Amino acid sequence: MTGIIKVDTIQNNGGTTGLTIDSSGRVSMPQIPMLQAVPMFQIHASGNQYVSDNHTIQFDTEEIDVGGNFNTSNYTFTAPINGYYRMHAHVYVRTISGTDAMVQYKVNGSDYNGINIGSSIYGYSYNNAGGENHTSVDVPLIMKLTANDAVTVYITTAGTGAYYEGARETWWFGHLIGTY
Repeated sequence: MTGIIKVDTIQNNGGTTGLTIDSSGRVSMPQIPMLQAVPMFQIHASGNQYVSDNHTIQFDTEEIDVGGNFNTSNYTFTAPINGYYRMHAHVYVRTISGTDAMVQYKVNGSDYNGINIGSSIYGYSYNNAGGENHTSVDVPLIMKLTANDAVTVYITTAGTGAYYEGARETWWFGHLIGTY
């Protein structure tokens, strides 16, 4: 049988609503805990950090942490399940003339090489203009993680570099987008 089924609400035999469709076609599934608890976080650094070498960025202030998978003591997101995760780190960087800053993800302490890329993925800022250079370095990507993989954001500088928090200028968010 083929045809169109027209309903506004789907309920189980006990009367609990599992799905509703409004007149605009928007679907609501209020009883699915998975949708209400998708692992996600949004965090920022609470103060200026000055670095002149390799350094894990100290994201120590949570704004959102659904699932409790971010640790503000070691600045690490731990994947709760196998899946694809959307990540976006934004780091406000200051460099002086002739110096650079590279921002990248590390998974379990090693450079993240992406999905089928084979080399480290990073954002980069170089100052060859003299004086101080203030730039934002963004590293957005989708990561394939295994349950219990530990992810951090790392900055490497040559010379004197710094990243700043200021008015939440350095932040990071991530969330599960699908399982595998």
